Amino acid sequence: MVSNPPYQYFEWVWDYLHLVLKEGEVLESSAETIAENIGRKFGVKADGKIVGTVLASLHKRGLIKRKEPVKGFVLNVDRETLRKAVEDNEPKLRGNMKKVAEQIWEQFKIENPKEQQVEMYVCHALMSTKIDLSADSIKNAVKGVGKKGVFEVIPQFRGKSTRIIKYGIKISDEISREELDKKAERDMHRFRQMCRYPHVPDKVEFIREYFGR
Repeated sequence: MVSNPPYQYFEWVWDYLHLVLKEGEVLESSAETIAENIGRKFGVKADGKIVGTVLASLHKRGLIKRKEPVKGFVLNVDRETLRKAVEDNEPKLRGNMKKVAEQIWEQFKIENPKEQQVEMYVCHALMSTKIDLSADSIKNAVKGVGKKGVFEVIPQFRGKSTRIIKYGIKISDEISREELDKKAERDMHRFRQMCRYPHVPDKVEFIREYFGR
């Protein structure tokens, strides 16, 4: 059922996305959370794994865009506090935390020549190309500097975000029940065929027939 969601799930997900999103907006919710919200909104019981399969299918069909999370940090940075940490060593930073703070200070000065306090994005993968530290070491160092009060690390959504591409269309215009039923029948047929595999005498010939010569 997970690999072949019922048509009703496509309707639920499509209606829910239009309920919570305006055109161009992005939803930062996991499939599990979307399933829970569908249940509350429509009074149904939706399975998170099946919702995830539906989202993947809608993405593959070009109806929505599922985007991987940004690999980095968003920081709330005060110029003077960061400057003191790097130039005056107040508070004291050592090792990886000092290296990372110095890189963030350089980025801050380039991107914000006049601003005193900003939210800035720091890509740990890019930073790792500039200093001899792994991405994981940079992550830990950023969190450590944040705990010392040099800047605030703003929590970010780590799942896939969702944006509707074909906003406002009817799901029935893009996906039909018949199409899903035929796919489920094909998959079931292939499953039953594969269940025969342990019992056939000529397994090489079976594989050739199964996948096509």
